[in-house]
Amino acid sequence: LVSELDALLPAAEGSFPSDSMLSKRKGFLPSRRNQQQLLRDAVLCVQREVVRPSGEDLLAAMLSTREDREMVVELSTWRVRGMSERLLEDYNDSAFVCSIVGQVLLHFVDHASADKLRRFSQYVLDNVISANQNKTWLDPFDVNMRMFRSHNV
Repeated sequence: LVSELDALLPAAEGSFPSDSMLSKRKGFLPSRRNQQQLLRDAVLCVQREVVRPSGEDLLAAMLSTREDREMVVELSTWRVRGMSERLLEDYNDSAFVCSIVGQVLLHFVDHASADKLRRFSQYVLDNVISANQNKTWLDPFDVNMRMFRSHNV
């Protein structure tokens, strides 16, 4: 396996020691690297190839979940911008034809949850967005959603 990796992986800059005495000692691999140099080159190669996902990629991945109920809401208007696959399934049998994207979220939550959301929004606007230096966050909270199933209406 090590020999196959050696054949596939080009030697990175700095793979071989700069000290002439050390560079004269050949590694046992065909590329003249030793196993430690090969592994370091493999790590460097992977680090170079890693692509950091964009925010939009992460959001799309989050909304593709069938396990969790996730929703993206624009805080300034309370409009629903996106729903996870699981949440879309929950609304599948609703009077809203399976999607509330574009609707105002507060129409779909009970009054106690609406108060929690308003407090959360005010906290975010006051402490996180405007100051952008306060790294504290609110404790997690649940929001109860109204489903408006068509067979219950």
